[in-house]
Amino acid sequence: MVELGISIVACVAIFYGGVKGSQEGLFRAFARFCLCSLASIAAMRFWFPGATSVAERLSVTPEQVSFGLFWGVFALLVMPFLFILRTLNNDFLPSYHILLERFGGFIFGAATGGFLIAALLLSLTLNLPRLLPAYDESKLLLPVHRLPSMIFRTAEATLAPGPSESRTLLPSLIQSNATPAKVRWSR
Repeated sequence: MVELGISIVACVAIFYGGVKGSQEGLFRAFARFCLCSLASIAAMRFWFPGATSVAERLSVTPEQVSFGLFWGVFALLVMPFLFILRTLNNDFLPSYHILLERFGGFIFGAATGGFLIAALLLSLTLNLPRLLPAYDESKLLLPVHRLPSMIFRTAEATLAPGPSESRTLLPSLIQSNATPAKVRWSR
């Protein structure tokens, strides 16, 4: 039942992102999508090493600090650029046909909303089993939480081919009927 609620919230957030994108226009929605995508990928790259480093210093588990660290790195990377994007006035922005502005803005706005929901669900993967024991990610209507990992793995393999030992560790949820869900960091 929890999964249905999470799926509905995800659909509403993606649609809301599309509406905001259509109001802002194609250029701003595309720029915001690129910024959020790159910031998410950078946050995923430094997520596990940062969480383990902070956890060792604070004598806690990496799972306890990973959510805040992920979104802290994300905010640190994206906020300055979003501020610059907001300060641009219409004289600096390209102008397209109104249908292209609205439709393209909706598409990139919805993609940004989907990417942010996916990153949120991925970062919550570590804490949802502890907070909601009945949570089963396989029952989500929209399995968007897997998209950031797939995109990151594809980009990592394409841009920096090498042995699997040098790959970034990302979390995944291991579930079985007999035991509670556990988090596994894998390459």
